Amino acid sequence: MTGKKFLGCLMLTSLLITLGACGSDDDGDGGETRSCEALCNEGQAGSCTTVQGDCGAFCAALDRAAPKAGCADAPDDYQACLSETANVCDAECGSEESALESCVTSYCVQNPSDADCPLLAASF
Repeated sequence: MTGKKFLGCLMLTSLLITLGACGSDDDGDGGETRSCEALCNEGQAGSCTTVQGDCGAFCAALDRAAPKAGCADAPDDYQACLSETANVCDAECGSEESALESCVTSYCVQNPSDADCPLLAASF
């Protein structure tokens, strides 16, 4: 893997640390889980995410990449956690964040030509 591709994957790791993922709108507790796009937009407005540009395109890519990576539940878990606070910038979701980060980053390191991985890395 070239240094440039590896750097892109490291940047993806940073991205996932600061943003929830796409998925279900039910957090399992009867509360409403905000959409990936809403969380992304809120993070951009609060300057607490590294995602720049179109949140919809980013969320669609993440929604496609997670199942391919074998971590379809991780985005939903992280998104639900981020939705538990009124402000996404105040959320503390370390374990959910780590699970998603580890899974998707590992996949993108192994599959740098996957169309979703470069899009995710280019989103910030």
